[in-house]
Amino acid sequence: MLCKYTKIITLILIILNKCLSIDIYIPNEIYTIYNLTSIIEKYSLISKTINVYITENVIESSLNYQQGFQIDIPGNIDFALYGKEEKGTEIKLGKNGFYFSINFKEYTGQKIKFENIKFYDFQDPQQLNSIFYSRVTSSDFSITFKKCTFEKGNGRFLIFEAENSSLIKSNDNKINITLDSCKFIDIKGSGVLHFSTKNEQTLNHQLSFLISNSEFNNCDDISKISFGKIEYNNFPFMKASGNLIK
Repeated sequence: MLCKYTKIITLILIILNKCLSIDIYIPNEIYTIYNLTSIIEKYSLISKTINVYITENVIESSLNYQQGFQIDIPGNIDFALYGKEEKGTEIKLGKNGFYFSINFKEYTGQKIKFENIKFYDFQDPQQLNSIFYSRVTSSDFSITFKKCTFEKGNGRFLIFEAENSSLIKSNDNKINITLDSCKFIDIKGSGVLHFSTKNEQTLNHQLSFLISNSEFNNCDDISKISFGKIEYNNFPFMKASGNLIK
């Protein structure tokens, strides 16, 4: 009798675990790399963790002009985008490329992750945009880039903009943005990372950035920061680069 109940409980736990995470593979008949918000919007109704797996080796922009796409993150939802297994996925952005704006609809400690993706040849004629952008009003979140490569381009990889300091919550010992085992190669122009306020004023925000086991090869200024702090784990390798912090 006890064995029977144990099996029932085990089955229930397995079902609950499946409800807590879901795997989506793109492209498919409905979704592509351009529809991440739609994917999150649909599957967040049935799952707290959404994992999207790219099944192509190479993605080349099919847009008629350079375009930005918003990634909306609801409360209590974790999201991850993975490149193809083994060699990863290369996203070519040289012709009418695209970029992403990460928008937290509320702040509940969401975890966002991008892994095993190469972003190649991001060109921005006005050098104002970046591959990833986010404007935040709280530090109750985390974004991780793991085993990603950003090669060639004149646009920034990441622009992070903070609102008024009074809106930022303090989270002790919490890393908000992590670059883990990433490579940055031949990034020219306005630098690689840009953390600022809208009017470039210096504020005492609680956001924390960690660069771990990552390489910067032939890049201009690595980071421009006016708030938060950057930590280094295994100091990044640099060759023919600009300033580490500007």
